[in-house]
Amino acid sequence: MKTVECDLCVIGTGIAGLNALNSASEYLSKNDRVLVVDQKPKSQMLGGMWNHVYQYVRLHQPHPLFTIGNKKWTIRKNASYLANREEILSHFKSCYQSLKEKRTIEEQFGYIYQSHEEVKEGEEIVVHIQFVASDDSMPPLMVKAKRCIKAFGFNIEPNEPMSFSTDRVHSLSPESPELLDGTVAGDDRPVYVIGGGKTSMDVASLLLSQNPAQKINYIVGKGTYFLNRDTFFPEGIKKNWAGKTINQCMLDISNRYDPQQLSGTTRYLREKYGLAHFDQATQTFIGLLSPEEAAIIDQSIESTVYDYVLDVTETDEGLCLVYKSGRKEPIAEGSYLINCTGHIYPKSTTAEPVVSEHGRVLNIQKTASTFIFTSIAGYFLPHVWFRDRFDKVPVLYFNHEDLAKKDKESFLYAFAAQVIHNQLRFFEALPFGILYNCGLNFDKWFPLHRQLPVLADMLLNKKKYLEKTKAVIDQICEKYGVENGVVG
Repeated sequence: MKTVECDLCVIGTGIAGLNALNSASEYLSKNDRVLVVDQKPKSQMLGGMWNHVYQYVRLHQPHPLFTIGNKKWTIRKNASYLANREEILSHFKSCYQSLKEKRTIEEQFGYIYQSHEEVKEGEEIVVHIQFVASDDSMPPLMVKAKRCIKAFGFNIEPNEPMSFSTDRVHSLSPESPELLDGTVAGDDRPVYVIGGGKTSMDVASLLLSQNPAQKINYIVGKGTYFLNRDTFFPEGIKKNWAGKTINQCMLDISNRYDPQQLSGTTRYLREKYGLAHFDQATQTFIGLLSPEEAAIIDQSIESTVYDYVLDVTETDEGLCLVYKSGRKEPIAEGSYLINCTGHIYPKSTTAEPVVSEHGRVLNIQKTASTFIFTSIAGYFLPHVWFRDRFDKVPVLYFNHEDLAKKDKESFLYAFAAQVIHNQLRFFEALPFGILYNCGLNFDKWFPLHRQLPVLADMLLNKKKYLEKTKAVIDQICEKYGVENGVVG
């Protein structure tokens, strides 16, 4: 077994881990030893999910607002440009290199986290972290760290093709060569996109770029609607008067909470802030889409089914598409079925507190979340942690994964309330410079005269908003038996 000692160990080098590393580095000297560990090989050492998502993926939001700390992008594009995978990975690499110039950072890649424990050594408590190698040629790894940040984020994995009882249809994933090389778009056999979220929209956009006349059969579950990108990120001089900030939206939604009447939230959010291809869409994961993008996708719709695919089977009458509802319908031999069912909570994660019992481990993940975006949690939480402020500033967490699975409508209320509540707590805990320098703040898309009224409202009515938003989270989590509480 290989043993490494360090002052700080950061596990995970996606956007959450890199933001955590960036924030933590402000509290370390150049002589402090920092170790970063990731399960991916060195060739994919940075970027987390962006190393294995389909190559034609694009950002939801304008690229300057997807960054590490407050680091500027070097690509020469319009601010509204939606960066692609390679551009994102290049930006992460640039940000990481700038961190390495200021701090002593060592790397261990190809190691999979197994467990950790806080151990007393003399007068100190340190963290012993066990890893196994993804490559049999490497020995197991033991890390002894004074502090550890577990930045697993959403832990998203790529989609695989669905398994069916017959091989007389083509089952594909978003990364299948038949999609990338134009085979699907150039064939006249039916195409089925399974899933109605961001992945399905990207797949549809790819097919339409290859064949503008492409027709697609969508199987969308309950249907996903998006937030209107033009509302939250108007371009050019429209920023001066048009659109809404994200904080305005979060305040609006959390203030509407009524425990006796939850059913109107999805409809209200969709009508005021949203955009949907599918008339009956009832769920969202805060993806962004523009009317122009929507119009392009809309022209591709051959049919829409609000159900879930279970199988494709062979019958005496021919091939049959089987749905979860029990519904069955014929499907042509050689049809293409593309699995786009990935979502923000792809697999369960072991629940852990945000801060460990002895305060040496900080967790940034979805079962004890303090913010809907792990990138923003990765930016702020290390600042509060290194300043030992969690015991003085009651930042709220709850199990996002659990609540999202139990009731997506209540989840909308709860995370909107949490966004407002914890921002106000960060204002109490941290210097203004740290807050202002968060390059991930969507509201910074707007000029100051659009940002300041919302901020002033939040601060002037802080007591009211803190009480209201905490009540929203407490009531919802109690109703559904979801773990929640105060960090620390």
